[in-house]
Amino acid sequence: IQNAVTETKFYDFGLETFYCDGNGDEITGQVTKQQGQSIKVCAEVGEGDAVVIDKISDFVWIKQGGDTQEAIDASGNSADALTRLSCVSGSMTCYFESLLMISFFDSSGIVSGNGNVLLKFEEEQRRMLEQDHKNNREMQDDPAIGIRTQPFLVQNSLSSFSDLNSATSQSTYLSPAVSFFLLTMGLVY
Repeated sequence: IQNAVTETKFYDFGLETFYCDGNGDEITGQVTKQQGQSIKVCAEVGEGDAVVIDKISDFVWIKQGGDTQEAIDASGNSADALTRLSCVSGSMTCYFESLLMISFFDSSGIVSGNGNVLLKFEEEQRRMLEQDHKNNREMQDDPAIGIRTQPFLVQNSLSSFSDLNSATSQSTYLSPAVSFFLLTMGLVY
């Protein structure tokens, strides 16, 4: 009788997700967004981690207390025109950028997001794992890693307008463009 041996290996794939700017550099500190400003999320794996990103398989934005917005659907594509996705299978870095729906800005609040990134082994690592499989070792599928973004603040644009209105009420002169803008918003009578 042959004894079976089970061996479990755990890997730290080094996947990082973070808010990033137009150059892909990490944004540190508190993030605050107003209506019309996009939010960009980068995902990257480190060199030498033996894995690459296959795709961002899904992602949803959630506002504390209610609203949700699907950014990336279950097939790994942009859910709608409000999200732009850049992710080529086999990349070390992918990103997506979303404009949040107007309902997220009905009131100020906290927004975060979560989803999954599907990783795949680089070819050299895959061959080694396949060899282990031939030696009667079970090989698992490519790993999917759950991701969650740090919370950020969305500000209600009307509170910004009331701050602007109180600041301009102390001034004796408003430029025609500001006056027209405030009149169309119903803030100046």
